[in-house]
Amino acid sequence: MDFKEILERIKTDEDVVNPSHLIALLNEIGIHSKYKRQSALNKIKVLTALLNNQPELAQVLRSYLVSLFGNYDALTLYTDSGILPGHGFFAETYKRLKYKLLPPLQNVKHAQFLISQVFYNKNDYLVIANIDESVWLELLDALSFNTSVLKWQAQNLNYLLNALMVLSQRINAIGLEPEVVDKLPEIDDLQSPFFGLYREVQHYVDSFKNNIDYIHSNEVDYQHILVMCTQCTESISELHKHKEKYGISIHLAYLMLRLEQHVKRLNTVLKLVQTKDKTKFNESLLGFMYEVIHAENKKYSVRKHLNDNLSLIAYKITEHTSRVGEHYRSVNRREYYSMFRSAMGGGLIVAIIVLFKVFALHLNLAPFGEAFMYSMIYASGFIVIQMLHFTLATKQPAMTANTIAAAIDETEKSDKQMLTTV
Repeated sequence: MDFKEILERIKTDEDVVNPSHLIALLNEIGIHSKYKRQSALNKIKVLTALLNNQPELAQVLRSYLVSLFGNYDALTLYTDSGILPGHGFFAETYKRLKYKLLPPLQNVKHAQFLISQVFYNKNDYLVIANIDESVWLELLDALSFNTSVLKWQAQNLNYLLNALMVLSQRINAIGLEPEVVDKLPEIDDLQSPFFGLYREVQHYVDSFKNNIDYIHSNEVDYQHILVMCTQCTESISELHKHKEKYGISIHLAYLMLRLEQHVKRLNTVLKLVQTKDKTKFNESLLGFMYEVIHAENKKYSVRKHLNDNLSLIAYKITEHTSRVGEHYRSVNRREYYSMFRSAMGGGLIVAIIVLFKVFALHLNLAPFGEAFMYSMIYASGFIVIQMLHFTLATKQPAMTANTIAAAIDETEKSDKQMLTTV
């Protein structure tokens, strides 16, 4: 079945909310096979050419997609899809492990259900990402979606505006969490950019709902929201930049990631509401589509969840180790001999530890007593090394490796800054 035949069936089908036609279109493209990228790319170009040559078919497909999407509740698609929930890192890890074994029953009224039906292969997001953005934009251009959301179904506009309120309220709540406020003491609660963003969005949405022509005169309010989003991003960057000063924890890393996701999503939804330029609107729509498809394909992925949340913790550990490693390096003759003497002292203590361990072996203690004796011998030896300021030479390669890596990273950053300045 070719594209024209599928579109003709859509035209004659009275059941305009049947997703089977969209599934047939994607199957014809070959979107579910990550090994047929070139074939899928060619098929998309064929579909684009067909829609450009026969505008009546483009109208049929456009109306079908709007009607199909309008049959589902899209609010949670805008506010929840691809965004971490608020119940915490460990609870989310447990939930994903549980749902990998026994997936939950989905709400058939939510738009996520439609996404999961249509993009059912877990690698669909990879196929979409591997196809040039320009190819997708040409297809969206051929569909000629009107940039004014007021000409979409009225319910979808309501979902978008409500999503802005929900997202801004969550950003405000997370940004005023005690752990976040404590790490940014210069931000007073009422002067917080997170609270300011909520106030600006509330004014924007209220004005929009009270006056449908507000979109033609709201550029100043729109720019205010963008400024507040920038300030929120800068506050999050402060937490990233000064982790060694403020400290980091799994909970704080989770909050920071949720904040980033909510601010980014609010920006995306705001562009879908506000953007009047057709090209920019299509770019925002394509970016959002990729986000939600990726989120649905990976919604039960434990690996992705761990990678997203533990990267900050791993960075902190590496950074701390690199600072400790500075004590294990020497840059001149004096420091070299000082390190040599320190390592000799450490080696002597280790040799004494080994002798005590051999003596303990001949005591023929019970397994528990033997294990306790060994642990006390090693612990005492390491305490003596620390007290006498000796060095355990076997730790030097592991410690200095991170220091060298940090030095290389700093050098690369300096070189990039110099090139940028030039």
